[in-house]
Amino acid sequence: MSRRVVGFGTMVVMLALAGLTGCTPAVQVPSSSTTSTAVTVTAKNVSWTPLTKAVSQSTSASMYKLESDVELKNGSMHTSYTVYGTVNLPDRASISVHENNFNVSFYQQGKVAYADETSSWTQTDPIQDLGSFNSYAQLVQTAAGKHLTLEKLNRTFVVDEYCDVYRFTMPNQSVQLPGFLQQVAGNNRSALGANEPIQYTFYVGQTTGFVREVQTDSINPVDQLGPVVTDTSTTFFDIDEPKVAAVKIPQTLVKQLEGSAQQ
Repeated sequence: MSRRVVGFGTMVVMLALAGLTGCTPAVQVPSSSTTSTAVTVTAKNVSWTPLTKAVSQSTSASMYKLESDVELKNGSMHTSYTVYGTVNLPDRASISVHENNFNVSFYQQGKVAYADETSSWTQTDPIQDLGSFNSYAQLVQTAAGKHLTLEKLNRTFVVDEYCDVYRFTMPNQSVQLPGFLQQVAGNNRSALGANEPIQYTFYVGQTTGFVREVQTDSINPVDQLGPVVTDTSTTFFDIDEPKVAAVKIPQTLVKQLEGSAQQ
């Protein structure tokens, strides 16, 4: 992407994960009041089959909206990033990144992509893999294959349905990035962070069967900073709902392209 996005990505690589709003079309996201965090373990050493089935089903989703929040903590330092996006597979997306006063918007249609970071759209490289769920499916398959302990937590409401909640810890792993975040993170990385234990929590919709939220908790050593606590939460909503999850071209981009054509 543009030079500043690459710089942002480099900082994210140093600290841990990425985040993404901007000034393009507002994405309707669930309010925080509709999502809770599971805290109570109700069963240990449960079967991996339900979670494996859920992530497998989720890989078939062709469109959805998402919100990804990231918090980085190092002593008194506290930084947060937010990603909002609408994804229509295989190759269409509207994504925006926000971190304090830093805003970037991204739009992709097929092999053509544009980024807006200074109220002006410029052509940029398209993201090769916009999907979010394949990396999660690979992660769960690996964990199940290692026979790691899988805990079940209290039923929790996420966005618009109650979810079964599963938690496990991957030893000596890096944070696995969904495809849409890999290029933002720089160098097309599929993972970030050092090889440290990472706790994953998956929220599986009891009605839809889709993965509705994924949370990670980890502590990563960072040069010149020391241990950085990284908490991430990615929520998926309007899955396979074409009336509300269809990607629309930003009007500011339309006006800019029309203006360029008239010159």
